[in-house]
Amino acid sequence: MTFRNWNDTSIKRSTKQKFDTKVAQEYGLEESIFLNVLQFEITYYKTHKTEEKEHKGRWWMNGSVNTFVRLFPFWTKKQIERIIKSCINQDVIITGNYNESKWDKTTWYAFKNEDEWIETK
Repeated sequence: MTFRNWNDTSIKRSTKQKFDTKVAQEYGLEESIFLNVLQFEITYYKTHKTEEKEHKGRWWMNGSVNTFVRLFPFWTKKQIERIIKSCINQDVIITGNYNESKWDKTTWYAFKNEDEWIETK
Protein backbone atom coordinates (compact mmCIF):
# COMPACT_ATOMS: atom_id res chain seq x y z
CA MET A 1 0.00 0.00 0.00
CA THR A 2 1.31 3.42 -0.82
CA PHE A 3 -0.90 5.67 1.32
CA ARG A 4 1.01 6.47 4.49
CA ASN A 5 0.92 3.25 6.51
CA TRP A 6 -2.59 2.21 5.61
CA ASN A 7 -3.41 -1.44 5.16
CA ASP A 8 -6.27 -3.07 3.27
CA THR A 9 -8.44 -3.12 6.39
CA SER A 10 -8.21 0.63 6.95
CA ILE A 11 -8.97 1.35 3.29
CA LYS A 12 -12.08 -0.84 3.49
CA ARG A 13 -13.23 1.10 6.56
CA SER A 14 -12.76 4.44 4.79
CA THR A 15 -16.28 4.98 3.48
CA LYS A 16 -16.68 8.75 3.61
CA GLN A 17 -15.58 10.92 0.73
CA LYS A 18 -15.92 14.67 0.44
CA PHE A 19 -15.25 17.33 -2.12
CA ASP A 20 -14.95 21.08 -2.55
CA THR A 21 -17.86 22.49 -4.55
CA LYS A 22 -15.67 25.17 -6.17
CA VAL A 23 -13.20 22.50 -7.29
CA ALA A 24 -16.11 20.42 -8.60
CA GLN A 25 -17.44 23.37 -10.61
CA GLU A 26 -14.03 24.05 -12.14
CA TYR A 27 -12.67 20.53 -12.73
CA GLY A 28 -15.62 18.12 -12.35
CA LEU A 29 -17.26 16.25 -9.48
CA GLU A 30 -15.28 13.03 -9.81
CA GLU A 31 -12.04 14.95 -10.19
CA SER A 32 -12.80 16.96 -7.05
CA ILE A 33 -13.29 13.77 -5.00
CA PHE A 34 -10.00 12.36 -6.30
CA LEU A 35 -8.17 15.66 -5.79
CA ASN A 36 -9.43 15.89 -2.21
CA VAL A 37 -7.70 12.62 -1.35
CA LEU A 38 -4.54 13.72 -3.14
CA GLN A 39 -4.62 17.04 -1.30
CA PHE A 40 -5.16 15.35 2.08
CA GLU A 41 -2.31 12.88 1.59
CA ILE A 42 0.22 15.36 0.19
CA THR A 43 -0.59 17.87 2.95
CA TYR A 44 0.07 15.11 5.49
CA TYR A 45 3.44 14.27 3.91
CA LYS A 46 4.49 17.91 3.73
CA THR A 47 3.33 18.73 7.27
CA HIS A 48 5.13 15.70 8.70
CA LYS A 49 8.17 16.24 6.46
CA THR A 50 8.01 12.72 5.06
CA GLU A 51 11.30 12.93 3.17
CA GLU A 52 10.76 9.97 0.86
CA LYS A 53 7.72 11.81 -0.56
CA GLU A 54 9.67 14.96 -1.51
CA HIS A 55 11.36 15.02 -4.91
CA LYS A 56 12.58 17.91 -7.04
CA GLY A 57 11.08 20.53 -4.72
CA ARG A 58 7.60 18.98 -4.70
CA TRP A 59 5.62 16.73 -2.40
CA TRP A 60 4.21 13.60 -4.01
CA MET A 61 1.79 10.77 -3.35
CA ASN A 62 2.32 7.45 -5.04
CA GLY A 63 -0.38 4.93 -5.79
CA SER A 64 -1.43 2.38 -8.35
CA VAL A 65 -4.78 2.41 -10.08
CA ASN A 66 -5.59 -0.81 -8.18
CA THR A 67 -4.97 1.02 -4.89
CA PHE A 68 -7.39 3.71 -5.98
CA VAL A 69 -9.96 1.05 -6.93
CA ARG A 70 -9.85 -0.19 -3.32
CA LEU A 71 -10.08 3.37 -1.99
CA PHE A 72 -12.91 4.32 -4.37
CA PRO A 73 -14.96 1.10 -4.72
CA PHE A 74 -17.74 3.01 -6.49
CA TRP A 75 -15.45 3.63 -9.50
CA THR A 76 -14.09 1.12 -11.97
CA LYS A 77 -10.45 0.95 -13.00
CA LYS A 78 -11.33 2.63 -16.32
CA GLN A 79 -13.17 5.44 -14.53
CA ILE A 80 -10.19 6.09 -12.26
CA GLU A 81 -7.82 6.12 -15.22
CA ARG A 82 -10.12 8.64 -16.94
CA ILE A 83 -10.32 10.84 -13.81
CA ILE A 84 -6.53 10.87 -13.43
CA LYS A 85 -6.08 11.66 -17.13
CA SER A 86 -8.62 14.48 -16.83
CA CYS A 87 -6.72 15.98 -13.88
CA ILE A 88 -3.50 15.82 -15.90
CA ASN A 89 -5.11 17.29 -19.02
CA GLN A 90 -6.57 20.15 -16.96
CA ASP A 91 -3.04 20.92 -15.66
CA VAL A 92 -3.95 20.22 -12.04
CA ILE A 93 -1.59 17.31 -11.41
CA ILE A 94 1.63 15.93 -12.83
CA THR A 95 3.06 12.43 -12.65
CA GLY A 96 6.49 11.02 -11.99
CA ASN A 97 8.32 7.87 -11.02
CA TYR A 98 10.48 8.00 -7.89
CA ASN A 99 10.36 4.32 -7.01
CA GLU A 100 13.52 2.80 -5.58
CA SER A 101 13.19 -0.33 -7.68
CA LYS A 102 13.38 -0.15 -11.48
CA TRP A 103 10.64 -2.79 -11.84
CA ASP A 104 8.20 -0.81 -9.67
CA LYS A 105 5.96 1.15 -12.05
CA THR A 106 3.77 2.75 -9.38
CA THR A 107 2.90 6.27 -10.47
CA TRP A 108 3.62 9.30 -8.30
CA TYR A 109 1.26 12.29 -8.32
CA ALA A 110 1.87 15.94 -7.39
CA PHE A 111 0.01 19.18 -7.87
CA LYS A 112 1.35 21.26 -10.73
CA ASN A 113 0.84 24.42 -8.66
CA GLU A 114 1.41 23.04 -5.18
CA ASP A 115 1.04 26.39 -3.40
CA GLU A 116 -2.55 26.66 -4.64
CA TRP A 117 -3.50 23.25 -3.24
CA ILE A 118 -1.33 22.50 -0.22
CA GLU A 119 -1.49 24.58 2.93
CA THR A 120 0.75 23.95 5.89
CA LYS A 121 0.95 25.97 9.05
